[in-house]
Parts: sequence; C-alpha cells; structure tokens
Amino acid sequence: MEIKIDPKIEKLLPPLEGEEYEQLAEDIAQRGVQVPIVVDQDGYIIDGHTRYRIATGLRIEVLVCFTTFLAGTKVTFCSLIVQETRLG
Repeated sequence: MEIKIDPKIEKLLPPLEGEEYEQLAEDIAQRGVQVPIVVDQDGYIIDGHTRYRIATGLRIEVLVCFTTFLAGTKVTFCSLIVQETRLG
C-alpha cells in the first residue's frame, strides 16, 4: 500500500523545527525509525509525518502500524488526540 500524507491533517499538527528536527533526524539516521508510523486503511498517515519525511529522505525503512477507523470517525480528531497524548 502506498503511504500518503493528507495535507489537511499535516497542517493541524505542530511541525518540529530547528534543533528538535535536527535531533530527530540524527537519531533516525543512527538508529532508524523506533516509533511506527500510524497509517489508516486508505494509506494516509495519522501519526508520524515528520518521522516519515526524514526516514524516506534518508532512504531508511519505515515501520508502519496500520489501523482501521469505523465509518464516520473523524481521522483528523484521532490524529490530534495522538499528538496531544504524546506531547502532553
């Protein structure tokens, strides 16, 4: 399945910038992707946009966790909840 980025979801999430981005990129370059990219049943990333971009840019294999949402579930809402829980 092709992994895709939904611009609407990506815009809702705060991007990593500067030193945080560089630290993550260095870590992925050294250790690979340690936290799977969460992808919905249509191939859209729910969580892990930055990890995905860094890893594919470095041509590093990406760990993927596929999930299925019930009809009517707001995927953007789920993505925000995952971010809030992780960043706390």
